[in-house]
Amino acid sequence: MAEAAQPFEEMPKRVSLYQSTTGGFVGASASMDSVRKLFDEMTERDVVSWNTVIGGNVENGLYEEALSMVKEMTGAGLRPDSFTLSTVLPIFAEVVDVKKGKEIHCYSVRNGLDREVFMGSSLIDMYAKCTMVEYSYRVMSLLANPDAVSWNSIIAASVQNGRFDEGFRFFREMLGLKLKPMAVTFSCLMPACAHLTSLHLGKQLHGYIIRGGFDGNVFVESALVDMYAKCGNICVARRIFDAMPSLDMVSWTAMIMGYALHGPAHEALRLFRRMEMENGKPNYVAFLAVLTACSHAKLVDDAKNFFNSMTRDYGITPCLEHYAAVADALGRAGKLEEAYEFISKMHIKPTAVVWSILLGACSVHKNAKLAEKAAKKIFELEPMDAGPHLIMSNIYSAAGKWKDAAEIRTIMRRKGLKKQPACSWIEIKNKVHGLLLMIHPILVILR
Repeated sequence: MAEAAQPFEEMPKRVSLYQSTTGGFVGASASMDSVRKLFDEMTERDVVSWNTVIGGNVENGLYEEALSMVKEMTGAGLRPDSFTLSTVLPIFAEVVDVKKGKEIHCYSVRNGLDREVFMGSSLIDMYAKCTMVEYSYRVMSLLANPDAVSWNSIIAASVQNGRFDEGFRFFREMLGLKLKPMAVTFSCLMPACAHLTSLHLGKQLHGYIIRGGFDGNVFVESALVDMYAKCGNICVARRIFDAMPSLDMVSWTAMIMGYALHGPAHEALRLFRRMEMENGKPNYVAFLAVLTACSHAKLVDDAKNFFNSMTRDYGITPCLEHYAAVADALGRAGKLEEAYEFISKMHIKPTAVVWSILLGACSVHKNAKLAEKAAKKIFELEPMDAGPHLIMSNIYSAAGKWKDAAEIRTIMRRKGLKKQPACSWIEIKNKVHGLLLMIHPILVILR
């Protein structure tokens, strides 16, 4: 029994941290206390009863209690089965503790549980969330007869890790085995179309969704709205959105972000206010969407109001992305000094990305003095990033400060920094073509 308990001996400290920072689980703890009392009163407890309580703890976010019960279970002379292991694996995926996940994997191999599809799907998901997708592929290849859940897991694992082509390859293999996709299959694949901006591929999946009768599923329809919006087809996205019988936060946010990215921005603001009235409480992603709309339309006052409303009205602590969106709105509107003050007073330390937003705005509005301050911050945080060096060189050149521009170039050569060639994609006759864009160094200075 000692061997069986090994994967659960040390509880990761991050689990307790996760519980304390999420602020939830209070009500869950009270309800699970009643379940545990009932469980303790049972005269005979088999693996199924142990698994039921362990699963309840995991579902309610009580991770430490779940792992403690697994140790109790092994101490009582019962060996965890595939259901037990697949139940606790998401804990280590949540806190990205791949070491503990591997220990459970080893235990399942020693006890002949790793080839079971239920266990396999959980391992695929755990490795994917720990960004070790190659391990997910290996687990999938060892499954003797993977079911639809396993295929969906490997498709999701591929898409989540940016392996979009692999995701579609697994989807084709799944169809070749005559396995019927589920609603979650399309929810996983649609983001791949959005990232690839492949409208043709998205339309094909949309047709499959309609033929398969999945178009009434709120998750699938939300994914469709997001895909069409990100591919630039706002009209179709809005048509699907308006036809949805019920709207969840994902569908609202997808439509608002679509307007934010492709315009009109005022429509995004109207939709956000309608969501507040109809759906109640927007989340931090919805606020990011509306702040992005304000940023692109240079609606500084609206951006400030929404930003303040997050904490004042909804108790949402702004993230780095929210600060970046407001800083971008200020920068686009030419309020560079205010943007600098706003970034400097952030409650979290600004990253190089946030300072780069100000640097880009300084370049557009030709403010070399403030650009130097922003560039200094960036060089401290990301000294080996060639982009800010090139921007500063261009700013100096535009201001006629050729000596300073040459000095930046000298620093770049000393650091071994080179401009990376840009790449763009274009879809022609249902085929995606990559274009490598090379810019001559003299054009960077003169443009």
